[in-house]
Amino acid sequence: MPELITIGETMVAMVPEDVGMLRYKRNLNIRIAGAESNVAMGVRKLGHTAGWISRLGKDEFGELILREIQSEGVDCSKVIWDEEHPTGLMVKQMETDATKVFYYRKGSAASHMKPNDIEESYFENCKIFHITGITPVLSQSCKDTIIKSIEFARKKNVLVSFDPNIRKKLWKNQDYAPFFKQILFESDIVEMGVEEGQCLLGVSRKEDMISILQQNNPNVIVAIKDGGNGAYIYHKKEYYFIPPYPCKCVESIGAGDAFNAGFLSGILSNCNLEICGKMGGIAGAMVTEVVGDVENQPDIEKMENCLKEKKEELEEIVDFLANPGRYTDVGARIPKGIILVGPPGTGKTLLAKAVAGEAGVPFFSLSGSDFVEMFVGVGASRVRDMFAEAKKNAPCIVFIDEIDAVARKRGSGLGGGHDEREQTLNQMLVEMDGFGVNEGIIVMAATNRVDILDPAILRPGRFDRKVTVGRPDVRGREEILEVHAKGKPLGDDVDLKKIARTTVGFTGADLENLLNESAIVCAKEGRKFIEQEDISKSFIKIGIGKEKKSKIISEKDQKITAYHEAGHAILFHVLPDVGPVHMVSIIPTGSGAAGYTMPLPERDETFMTKGKMKQDIIASLGGRIAESLIFDDITTGASQDIKQATSTAKAMVTKYGFSENVGMINYADEDEVFIGRDFGRTSRDYSEDVAKTIDNEVKAIIDDAYAQAKSILEEHMDVLHKCAKLLLEKERIDREEFEALFEPDGVVLEKKEAVSEEVDVEPDSL
Repeated sequence: MPELITIGETMVAMVPEDVGMLRYKRNLNIRIAGAESNVAMGVRKLGHTAGWISRLGKDEFGELILREIQSEGVDCSKVIWDEEHPTGLMVKQMETDATKVFYYRKGSAASHMKPNDIEESYFENCKIFHITGITPVLSQSCKDTIIKSIEFARKKNVLVSFDPNIRKKLWKNQDYAPFFKQILFESDIVEMGVEEGQCLLGVSRKEDMISILQQNNPNVIVAIKDGGNGAYIYHKKEYYFIPPYPCKCVESIGAGDAFNAGFLSGILSNCNLEICGKMGGIAGAMVTEVVGDVENQPDIEKMENCLKEKKEELEEIVDFLANPGRYTDVGARIPKGIILVGPPGTGKTLLAKAVAGEAGVPFFSLSGSDFVEMFVGVGASRVRDMFAEAKKNAPCIVFIDEIDAVARKRGSGLGGGHDEREQTLNQMLVEMDGFGVNEGIIVMAATNRVDILDPAILRPGRFDRKVTVGRPDVRGREEILEVHAKGKPLGDDVDLKKIARTTVGFTGADLENLLNESAIVCAKEGRKFIEQEDISKSFIKIGIGKEKKSKIISEKDQKITAYHEAGHAILFHVLPDVGPVHMVSIIPTGSGAAGYTMPLPERDETFMTKGKMKQDIIASLGGRIAESLIFDDITTGASQDIKQATSTAKAMVTKYGFSENVGMINYADEDEVFIGRDFGRTSRDYSEDVAKTIDNEVKAIIDDAYAQAKSILEEHMDVLHKCAKLLLEKERIDREEFEALFEPDGVVLEKKEAVSEEVDVEPDSL
């Protein structure tokens, strides 16, 4: 008897070879398509026995379907031949923006399935009975058949798996909603899309969906599928995020069925729930790489190869959790804690979940703020409860996000030693010391403020290791863009490699936001494909703010802005270590700027050089100098430029040792006052003489930069006038238009090679 049984209609699919209207097509490929049989074939490819129940018309199409499904090793002994009704047929029309499907299934053989078609004995040794929401809406007899099948499954202690798989063309009203909800609440395994959850449960948050399902069945296993954004797996207190598996999507039809097949195969193999989710994600991604529902479903070998991929970071931690004996036999002590440090949005939380998934161990996730309450002792109690639960489930990973909320330096509060945060921290220190060596509990934490953490928690034996999760390099950005581009139709002019090169300093969250904003721009303009222009607009919106074209600006102010931004742009172009210029505009933005000049670093560099910082200052002063040269007057518009130039010059002198007179001594102030530690500081840590020397050096740097910037602009006065004139005409010009101004015949000059450049995603603005 099969390990998995499924029931439902499979049709013949007629698919054209290319895009276009069906009436012009002369060649159609014949395939089969059925959500339930797709799952059965996928499970069979992954090494498990599967059976499929249905009715087929006694015709050529029926013979084709049976032969194809049987050839994959699926048991079809319970398929009934129907001599009175035909096999269902569907025809696909491949369009540029979507795939349109025409169904010819009314009165089909499968729609005449009856409860008497089902044999109770067939469920004898079955482990999972999988159904979808398609079959019960075909007819009343199909609905009755599903009800009868579930009864048989319950009698035989078979797990019921349900995918709503709502089809709007079949589900013309809400009559089936109560029935679907009943199945949802009674099923042991639920696989549903986010939109299906919203439709049936009336909530949009995934957490609310799982809460409703668990209220009705505390033991339910839930997989919430979110297309190209990944999937979310829930079971009791276990929660896992399954990131999307990298793939080149050709057609998304069949991805959900393939996910179900991989996920259920993992359950049949008694895999960790995280691994089950990963198997589903891999299978779903692979199917989308070809046209067809089942043509690229993975077999056992492909799945194992994908699951063998290791995370580069924390590999030994993963190995210890999976094979602890290898380390304990040689007397090794595995670190008790790992702290992930890095800017916001770099993927610290995802990395921790990935480690747990690779190791196949339970994953407990909390936020530092979960421990903080106004009532003294509550936080400490929650720490004790958390570690008590972890010990019961060892080996496991405990992950605390934003740990700086609870683990700040003691004495930093204004409430003395009895501060609630301090008591919570003290309890955490005690608990981390309390569980034994190699007990199998590893505490992982994430923060972007490691400088304010208490030293006691960072010592060996607590958080032994610090792993830096930095901003991605160009290759990392490209891979991240490919992940977030899934499910977003990109135009032919969109080049992800080029975007990766021009987004220096962007985190994973920044890149996701960039593509999301681009999709919003595309949708607002009523188009089906995201164009490069959409991405450019989003880039400006993220970096500067949304342009306000409706704002009324006087001609005088427009002219001042045009020369101001032209001054910046010329310097960005001429200086070798800054730029190149991506965009120049005199359109006001949401940030309050009257215009902007956007440079665009094209390479990742590790270090900032003295020459690069000096050129940054020169470029910052270009706007003010252009105003003074043209109008014999100056405005307040350069205030931010002056602030930026002063900050850079001060850092050169006090932080980086770039001044011979000051020397290689750090006189830089702390980035921010830490109340409790710095509250009593009222003076500098250096003398007045040193302060005077610093001020003089900063002024000298600014003055020298001013003189160089003025000289360059005077040398390129013709370009300054041409650029300002063009800006007044067009309001915004791109790189090619700007660089053409340097040659009378419009030939774009190649910019000389830069020595070094630093990450700088913030554009210069007026």
